[in-house]
Amino acid sequence: MSDLPPFHFKLTSLDKSPNLGTLLGGLLLLTVLSVIPIQGCASTEQDLSLDNQLVSPGQSQSSSPTPLISQSPMLPQAIADKVLNDLAQSTGEPVSTFTIQSSENKTWPDSCLGLAQEGQMCAQVMIPGWRVVVESGSKKWIYRTNQNGRTILLES
Repeated sequence: MSDLPPFHFKLTSLDKSPNLGTLLGGLLLLTVLSVIPIQGCASTEQDLSLDNQLVSPGQSQSSSPTPLISQSPMLPQAIADKVLNDLAQSTGEPVSTFTIQSSENKTWPDSCLGLAQEGQMCAQVMIPGWRVVVESGSKKWIYRTNQNGRTILLES
């Protein structure tokens, strides 16, 4: 490996160039603002506290694991549990009354999973996740989640 000469740079005095301070401040602000929302949306292996269990449509909570290898992606059991528990808590009904009718992989247009409320700021990044349809009798609920189930939002 060859020895490279050290790289030095020198900022001009802010007194001589008043626009440089404004420029550097603006660049710093943009850098900070662009990194913070993305970090909140990033998923890491540590965030994935999902079991290796999967749930197929039409199946409610089950203690028996489903095969990991399938032709189509299946909703992880941990995400199914979170969705069912959220619905049970909001309706006051037991989890056993709900059944997951269908689930599909979706890529959402922003960190709000495409369901931003007025005045809510959402990072404009593509978020992989799930669209989950839950039934109980004649009632239907549609949930949106991110890939690891950390964010779960009721669509309708």
